[in-house]
Amino acid sequence: KQVRSQSLKSNTFNTFIINDGGTVDITGSDVNNPNTYTKRVQNLSEASMTLAGANSFDAIENETLSGGAIYSNASSLFISDGTFTNNKAKQGGAIYVSGVRGSEQASIMGTFGGSENGNSAEQGGAVYITGGDNVAVSGQFLNNVATNGYGGAIWSDSSFAIKADGLGANGIAKRTVFSGNTAGNGTYNAIYIDSPYDKTTISVDSINGGSITVDDSIISSGNNYGINITG
Repeated sequence: KQVRSQSLKSNTFNTFIINDGGTVDITGSDVNNPNTYTKRVQNLSEASMTLAGANSFDAIENETLSGGAIYSNASSLFISDGTFTNNKAKQGGAIYVSGVRGSEQASIMGTFGGSENGNSAEQGGAVYITGGDNVAVSGQFLNNVATNGYGGAIWSDSSFAIKADGLGANGIAKRTVFSGNTAGNGTYNAIYIDSPYDKTTISVDSINGGSITVDDSIISSGNNYGINITG
């Protein structure tokens, strides 16, 4: 299903959505009346996709592919208030995002997992980031699993930002929490940074009384990474 330049609301999507170079806005009314998805969403070729309001992705399985629920390449992606549970993929159980650089941006806010319904992938149980450094994440990352590697919540070979805004403005969560996420060896591991050569930086930015909590470890393939904390 090809979707271009449309605003859609309170639907159940039982077919693939492919945004190939277009602009797509999909808005859910509220948590009691969300857009629901049973197939993977693809965002390609310098496209722009905004998923606002309540959008729910549950039990979408693409275990031989990258991005269980959403695959985004060389495009802008804006997600606010998304819910991702029980999704599976080879890389990025919920979301795979690549090539976000230059004018492209990705801002991802949502609830990834829960007490018994985390997302899983071999690497990047919830989110996999590669080949770009204009990515920001916020929200709840709970009990996601990297089944055959590291990055229970996030795997990245690129710099990215973790954010919180006490006002909940601009698609940023008031509280960002990483808890209960695990690596394939069973240890608690929220974030894995693959940085053997180029310097990779995690920017941790909390404003307006927002809070960021990381209960699980952050580990790296080398020493060539840094964490900048502001706010």
